[in-house]
Amino acid sequence: MFYRACADLIVAGHLAFIVFVALGGFLVLRWRRLAFLHLPAAAWGVLIEFQGWLCPLTAMENRLR
Repeated sequence: MFYRACADLIVAGHLAFIVFVALGGFLVLRWRRLAFLHLPAAAWGVLIEFQGWLCPLTAMENRLR
């Protein structure tokens, strides 16, 4: 039960990160300093997607499930 709850928390965090990567540019328009977080996150998301790498959060989730 504990491992499943941890896996669910990782999924929620992973989803939040994906939404931030995809839509964080709109937040940067409002709060310019957020670009220091969004640019590396977006670069990581692009690398994961186009290079075929596996996200470490996915591996952790799979281990816990």
